[in-house]
Amino acid sequence: MRLVHEPSIYPYLPDVRIDTKSIPENIEALLFAIYGAAVMSLADEECLERFGESKVVLGRKYLAATQHALSVAGVLRSSNVVLLQAFVLSIVSITSRSSAQLTRSDDNA
Repeated sequence: MRLVHEPSIYPYLPDVRIDTKSIPENIEALLFAIYGAAVMSLADEECLERFGESKVVLGRKYLAATQHALSVAGVLRSSNVVLLQAFVLSIVSITSRSSAQLTRSDDNA
């Protein structure tokens, strides 16, 4: 399923590594949503090997970052397509069966 217009994001990818403040709020939200979805597509062992943290921990971090970025960008008051893409991608990511632990309120995951 294609949800994002890839050429629209490519110009911002080098900037992310240099200065996150130079990225528009809607793009920042989308990038966090993409990172979160990417983490959720990996096995826990692969997350530990590549990033040194579990899939659940990373997923929670990216989910929180996405939610914050969406809020700052005003997703509920906006008709911006990029924000809608970020919002939908974050919903798809957290509703997947493998990410059920992300939304649990306890810290036993």
